[in-house]
Amino acid sequence: MRLLPAALLAALLLPSALSPTLAHAGRFTLGVSLGSTQSEADASADYDASSTAGLWLRAGIGKRFSADLEYGKISTDSDATRARALNLVGRLAVANLRGGTIHPMVLLALGADSTATDLDFHHAEFGAAIELDVAKDFVVGADFRFGDRTLDAQPVPVDQPVARLPYSLAEGGYRAGRVYLGVRL
Repeated sequence: MRLLPAALLAALLLPSALSPTLAHAGRFTLGVSLGSTQSEADASADYDASSTAGLWLRAGIGKRFSADLEYGKISTDSDATRARALNLVGRLAVANLRGGTIHPMVLLALGADSTATDLDFHHAEFGAAIELDVAKDFVVGADFRFGDRTLDAQPVPVDQPVARLPYSLAEGGYRAGRVYLGVRL
């Protein structure tokens, strides 16, 4: 799990190192995000959604495709959950509206989550986004994702029951939404 962040970063930046055309101004965007996420287990138990905050780096690859590396934290008001998430996201702009300033997108993501209680998960996400170019160098957007999370390793023997805390990461489906702001480098 410790090598995964370095491997994802290398996979994201390798194309720009190999191709000088990807390394010109405007191809990279750096930003922050705020949002919420809720597992199906929490939703069915009437628990509130957990909040998320993150940083992301995007590399443009061609006119319509880009790849994001996202690092985020998931937390609740009661601090029952402290989790970190790392995602590699592929974005495909399906259209350019209003002269190219509004971009609806389709998202596919793979990632890993780890908690303070040493639980490690991996997940896959599918979603949609809408992004607005503001001025020349800024973007503002929102996305909504559906995902499925799988536990990588059981921390206790399988024959012992494990009580799940409210708001803790759980295997199964979840949904997430966020708003974000970025600046082109």
